[in-house]
Amino acid sequence: MATARGLGLACRVHGHFPDRALEQLMALDGTDEIVHATTGSWQENQTAVDANNVYFIDDDFFDTGTLDRTTLDGTAVETLVSTEGIAAFVLAGDAVVFYENSGETFRSIPKAGGTPTLVLTPSESPGTNPALASTDRYLYFTTPTGVWRVGLDGSNPVRLLTTSGVVGFIEADAAFPESIGAKPKVEVSVPVRQIKSGKKAMDTRMLSEMNQPVHPKIEYRVLELKPKGSPSGGKAEFDAVGALTVVGVTRTNTMPVTITRVDKTKLKVNGATIVKMTDHGLKPPAFDVLGVGLMKTEDDVKITLEWTPEVEKK
Repeated sequence: MATARGLGLACRVHGHFPDRALEQLMALDGTDEIVHATTGSWQENQTAVDANNVYFIDDDFFDTGTLDRTTLDGTAVETLVSTEGIAAFVLAGDAVVFYENSGETFRSIPKAGGTPTLVLTPSESPGTNPALASTDRYLYFTTPTGVWRVGLDGSNPVRLLTTSGVVGFIEADAAFPESIGAKPKVEVSVPVRQIKSGKKAMDTRMLSEMNQPVHPKIEYRVLELKPKGSPSGGKAEFDAVGALTVVGVTRTNTMPVTITRVDKTKLKVNGATIVKMTDHGLKPPAFDVLGVGLMKTEDDVKITLEWTPEVEKK
């Protein structure tokens, strides 16, 4: 259920069905209830309300969706913009600012309708479902590793807060990775919320399947680094034998990794591996999509890691 409030009204999305979603409007005292339906097989459950209209995303499984507006009595529905991969929006003065997954851009459109204009293509991807907020002057948005502020005209983007993303450490000799020396110690954890497929509906389902509140992190501990060839130009390749813990279940696997010395204080670690969901007690989710039928996800999931650890300051 999503809730938006403004000027004595509350807008609540009650649920969705194979061919429609129901929205309910009521006064905050529970009176004057109005119900109307939207089209679309996948309702994103994000709504906002001002003095005259309710705004909502009407999206299907394939992320081709619309940003719609309806009058408070539900008698008229109008599409403001139709775009691939619309993921989130916020009311900002006389405009609506929305985020497109397909182009990883923020755009603005007048509440009265018109042509969308570019606000910002952020330097750091917000992912598939950023949180948005606004004032009369600024747009605020989240990325997997921070909170940002930018003027509504796209001016002066600035990071306000750095949040935890990939967390971990490498304990190794000063010559690493060109020379392994003593056995390195490597441990990494990744918040489950940072796992992105590019499909919001799929990401939401996966968080549920992985029981994110109970198991918020994926953890990886290197047991052995096996060199592959000779290091060159500060770069070395390894087969990392490690213990991977997903939803509390630990399995051993081998992952090819490349470790590069960026400078005297920083390394860059890149790796990718295939993990079977069933190995960790997870059943691959299935979706019943209107007009398509049952769609099943594969058991194999590719996990890609890019991590830039820095020398700890003492």
